[in-house]
Amino acid sequence: MLEESIPLDSNKDALDNRYLPLLYHLHHVDYLEDIPFWLSLAQEQGSPILELGCGTGRVLLQLAGVGLKCIGIDKNWHMLEFLKNQISNASTRRVEIINADFTSFCMRVRLPLIIMPCNTYSTLNPEDRLLLLECVWENLDEGGIFSVSMPNPEVLKSQNSIDDLEIEKIISHPTLKNPVQVSYRILKEKFHITFHWYYDQLLPDGHVSRLSVNTTHFLVSMNQYIQELQNSGFEIEKIYGDFIPTPHLPDSTNLIIIARKI
Repeated sequence: MLEESIPLDSNKDALDNRYLPLLYHLHHVDYLEDIPFWLSLAQEQGSPILELGCGTGRVLLQLAGVGLKCIGIDKNWHMLEFLKNQISNASTRRVEIINADFTSFCMRVRLPLIIMPCNTYSTLNPEDRLLLLECVWENLDEGGIFSVSMPNPEVLKSQNSIDDLEIEKIISHPTLKNPVQVSYRILKEKFHITFHWYYDQLLPDGHVSRLSVNTTHFLVSMNQYIQELQNSGFEIEKIYGDFIPTPHLPDSTNLIIIARKI
């Protein structure tokens, strides 16, 4: 979930909300570890494929790039505008973008595959997860697949708060050419954990402009996720702990679930 711009110097507008999708995209675009997994699943199931929470299109554009018809839903209009500008002419006819809430969508046709990658599923509260599962079930073909990936809940539960800023990487703004430091801090609470991400751009005059993105994950057990899926009419086919993929273990990096509509 995206939060507001937080400029450190209100007289500087070099880094404002227009740039947040770009910086968010640059932050994540070089993460490719999960792409072969989603490509394999999509090619196995066939298209059209619906991605929930498609954001700036890190996964969606890869699927469209191999000739698959894709639909992306996201409620953040600015992210979708950025995504539209990234779609190549060759992929235009294969990509449909919808500005909507993924807890209350309705497609014109039923789909063979709906995915929610990029650690989005665990950011939903219990009520929204059930609403989403109801929508997914209604919009899937009989026997269709719903697959989600998220951080391993056990790893999240063991994570402590980090008060001091931790620097993850330095990226270069492609237009302004200034370095942008990506850093984060973590706030752990009883029922959820929040990652506070900061994009700090060093301006030529020495001032710093900041944008922030806050992502909150609910601390839910794997068994609860599985029970919710089963109660919503899904059969669990596979549970993985990474994108190789290998079976899920308590210390796996991820929780990846493949569920079939029954």
